[in-house]
Amino acid sequence: MLRQSLAPNLIGNSKTNQAKFGSFGIFEIGSVFFSPPGDIKKSDKEEGFLPYQEKRLGICLAGESAEELFSRAKGIVEYLFSSLNLPAAFTEKEIKPAWADGKMCAAIISGKELGCVALLDRQAGKRSGMKKEVVVVELSFNILDDLSEQSAGIRHETLPKYPPVMRDIAFAVDAKILYNGIRNEII
Repeated sequence: MLRQSLAPNLIGNSKTNQAKFGSFGIFEIGSVFFSPPGDIKKSDKEEGFLPYQEKRLGICLAGESAEELFSRAKGIVEYLFSSLNLPAAFTEKEIKPAWADGKMCAAIISGKELGCVALLDRQAGKRSGMKKEVVVVELSFNILDDLSEQSAGIRHETLPKYPPVMRDIAFAVDAKILYNGIRNEII
């Protein structure tokens, strides 16, 4: 069984951390998987494709006030979109996640629907052991990346697999030797 949402892990991590902090936020970028075949072949020898997979960005805020958390989560999304020069709008989400509160759930739109921001339903929260209010944001990272490249020409590069290593070297020298003498020898 492969996960179809980042929300369960984020809620579980919030449950673990709720006793240590009054309010907090966490995030995750990870893959989710769906039944239809995707773009990746199973292997060179076999026919068929692996299940469709997508990168998603998940943000989870936990605290005491549901309204304040929901507003703060929307603000984080708006800030993210504005930093990528993308418009962000929130509309009522027609099909809500099973764990979401019916009144505080909104679709995130930027030309097309990219995800949602939703308050964790109180009953679902109690069943999972949550004592705080929780708001979860889940966005399609793939679509967000494509839109940011189209709108502002922002290009992203992956981090190098083997980044350069900087070393600090220390010398024990006689007190009579001056810094410039050492510097001139090295250069």
